Amino acid sequence: MKDKRETALFELMLSTGMRVGEITKLQIEDLDFVNRKVSIHGEKTENSDREGYLSIKARNALIKYIGNRTTGFVFRPTRNILPVDKPMSTGTIENIAKTIGERAGVHCKTTVHIYRKTFASEKYRQTRNIKTVSILLGHASTTITEKYYLIDDMKDIEYQALYAA
Repeated sequence: MKDKRETALFELMLSTGMRVGEITKLQIEDLDFVNRKVSIHGEKTENSDREGYLSIKARNALIKYIGNRTTGFVFRPTRNILPVDKPMSTGTIENIAKTIGERAGVHCKTTVHIYRKTFASEKYRQTRNIKTVSILLGHASTTITEKYYLIDDMKDIEYQALYAA
């Protein structure tokens, strides 16, 4: 990773599966480093607030990036012409996500949504529980999770069941 900000964003995306709008709204006060939890203020529906969990790598990267700040937006603009009490724009976060993927040699366009799908796939592989993944993503139903996030995993499972020796 290029810097502390990039590392913190990367680890947060893979650890929580947050949407880009949820990342922009994330406040330092939403982070519980002791219990490795994050309060996610959902953007899709009125009651979509949920709790996410920070991996040790995500917690450590966020602590390094935040430094001694105790309040305010986690990801803030870095240019001095912009007020520090404003969040980083969704466009800037998407550009960082894209740059991380390009530097890693990923052959598709890497967006925050791609990291979200990666999070969903990994959680499903770990738990084999669509309901859990759906709750962590802040979906209203498991149908959305299965249709848009786990379709490739479901095909892999079907293939293994039908053709694996």
